[in-house]
Amino acid sequence: MFLDEIAARARARRRRPATPTPGWQRSLAKTVTWRLFATLDTFVISALVTGSLGWAGSIVGIEVMTKMTLYFVHERAWEWTG
Repeated sequence: MFLDEIAARARARRRRPATPTPGWQRSLAKTVTWRLFATLDTFVISALVTGSLGWAGSIVGIEVMTKMTLYFVHERAWEWTG
């Protein structure tokens, strides 16, 4: 009987849909992956507007740090409220 109970619990766990783990680690992972896409976008737009890869790199260098910090704080605020 004891083994039947263990097997039933294991089957029940397999049936549950996987849910993302909330927390600061998930927020940080989302922050970093989003920044990769957004930084590339900023670099391309900056290069087109300024006509200089150097200036585009400078803009991206400053922007990436400020935006990552702001996004992380924003994400944590949403986790806190929800």
